[in-house]
Amino acid sequence: MYQKRLGKSLRFLLLVICVTVLISGGLSQAWAKTFKIGAICALTGPAAAFGIEVCEGKTAWVNAKNAAGGLNGMQVELVKYDTETNTVTA
Repeated sequence: MYQKRLGKSLRFLLLVICVTVLISGGLSQAWAKTFKIGAICALTGPAAAFGIEVCEGKTAWVNAKNAAGGLNGMQVELVKYDTETNTVTA
């Protein structure tokens, strides 16, 4: 009986710790000055001609949003990743 209580108490404590960590991480992101958006683009390799145009379109959208005041007052930052048109690397 004591072990059942101890097990439930430990699970509850673990749940409280996890929720606290998740909430504190979410709040720190909410207070951030920039809103980061990830973009996976084929900037090199055989499909680079298409990937560069797509990535330039995303960059143009970010620039337009920032010129208009950002998203909910936060500046938008585009974080680009080059897939090299290689599924293994991506």
